[in-house]
Amino acid sequence: VPSASNFFLSYLSWKAVAGPCLRLCIPNGNARMYLWRKYWRRHQGVVTKREKARLLFKPRSMRHSVQIGNDLVLFVVAAAFALASPLVTIFALPCFAFNWLA
Repeated sequence: VPSASNFFLSYLSWKAVAGPCLRLCIPNGNARMYLWRKYWRRHQGVVTKREKARLLFKPRSMRHSVQIGNDLVLFVVAAAFALASPLVTIFALPCFAFNWLA
């Protein structure tokens, strides 16, 4: 294993294990505001059907811009070190799989 790929092995293993877990456990700002508004409205008094439907079906941000950037970085690292260190490719596959699941 080339010495330059040790960092990327650590990076890919960290991204595969901790990245999806943190993304699922820590909601983004839009989801937090959705929950805040939902429970705040419930405690303020009468909530109409229209307000319930608006809160239920309100679109939420899924952070696609951040996710696409992370996936592209992982792909570039895996593609760049595929020939120099094939072990990086083996570490990149679970990372892609877990990111796809989360």
